[in-house]
Amino acid sequence: MNLQQNPFLYPTLYVFTLYGLRYLAMASLTWLFARPTPRGGWGRPHAHVPAAFNARRHIGRELVFSVLSLAIFGMVNGVLWSTGALKHSLIYLHFADHPAWWFVLSIPAMVVLHDSFFYWAHRAMHTRWLYARVHRLHHQSVHPTAFAAYSFHPWEALVEALITVPMLFIIPRTRWPS
Repeated sequence: MNLQQNPFLYPTLYVFTLYGLRYLAMASLTWLFARPTPRGGWGRPHAHVPAAFNARRHIGRELVFSVLSLAIFGMVNGVLWSTGALKHSLIYLHFADHPAWWFVLSIPAMVVLHDSFFYWAHRAMHTRWLYARVHRLHHQSVHPTAFAAYSFHPWEALVEALITVPMLFIIPRTRWPS
């Protein structure tokens, strides 16, 4: 069986690669233009950075947990594909299946729904129990760089990945605005 025939591995690696390349491109560009530097260089000075701050170690941790989060995002996609769950979603493949106004409205509808789910999930992460065991890792980026974008504890990454799943079954959408 080649990779494209594997119903779990192929979509997992596809999403991991797609999100990973987007993450690396955007984080690297942001780092290039907004990294903390001494006054006068590219970027902006970081206020109150302790002298003992180890940027290389800090960014390394952000990268490791971001890559782990991206793998989890990919695996959620792999499960959706390999179980056949997407066959029951409201994704449509042809614009003619819904009016053009629905395409225009579906994007803000998904943004509002996603932001609502994200807000409540993030509020839950700040309860004492979840913060101490899960969310604290995200807040270890006290001087965050662009590489902290996906730097989550694996359980938090799973919650973040699952936030988008209900939208597949609630809002009819084409595959194009993804």
